[in-house]
Amino acid sequence: MKKKKWILITLVMALLLTSVGVMAVSAKKDEPEEEPIRVTIDNKSDKPAYLKLTGPHFYYFTAGAQTKSTWTPLSGEYEYLLVACGIHYKTGKLDLQKPITYVVPICGMNSFRQIEGKSEVDVGRELKLVRMTFTGRAYGTLVLVLRGPSTYVMALPHNVDKVYTIRRGWYEYTLYGCGSTEGGKFYAESGKHKKFYCP
Repeated sequence: MKKKKWILITLVMALLLTSVGVMAVSAKKDEPEEEPIRVTIDNKSDKPAYLKLTGPHFYYFTAGAQTKSTWTPLSGEYEYLLVACGIHYKTGKLDLQKPITYVVPICGMNSFRQIEGKSEVDVGRELKLVRMTFTGRAYGTLVLVLRGPSTYVMALPHNVDKVYTIRRGWYEYTLYGCGSTEGGKFYAESGKHKKFYCP
């Protein structure tokens, strides 16, 4: 009787252990497998570009000025921070399942090459940057503060054309110089030349 009881207990334990093993194996099959995915930054600008991925893993990539760099992070859903052309950045979500290339053109411009579907991102279009020329027409230096899509502070020496890369859009400005201040508004777009005189 005792032998039969031990055999029965042993069989029940063996069945339980087998079913637990099968459940563990099937649970592993349901989880998506992480794979290395190619991420490239093709940086044509004169400033470094940075990409930070936060999710199942943490990555921080740097592409030097005028370089093309490639990495292979593991697939998954990430929050990203992309910084290019100095202080300009974009954040969002990235479902990294296929290779992706970030094309960083000359700051303030869009990429000249054809962007192919969702596998390439034109960072110039994403950041909405434009190159503008600002000139101070006062004896001495004018200080210009812009508030709009981003905030900028610029020093404008007399009769010197200064080219800045800023975000496209409407700006309110305050101009300081010649012992006075003045305010105004303008729309920043590529190729525009703004001249400022004593307030």
